[in-house]
Amino acid sequence: PYQLIVGKRGIQNGTVELKCRATGEREDVAIDEVVAKLAETVRSERR
Repeated sequence: PYQLIVGKRGIQNGTVELKCRATGEREDVAIDEVVAKLAETVRSERR
């Protein structure tokens, strides 16, 4: 499972935080790229 964390600072910077709940790893991703990034991440884990 993943979480998308939307905060005031991130919105001002045009990013959201993508967090992997299993590992705790966090990554800032551009708002317009987050859907593609999440889909890519999920696809790569299913292989």
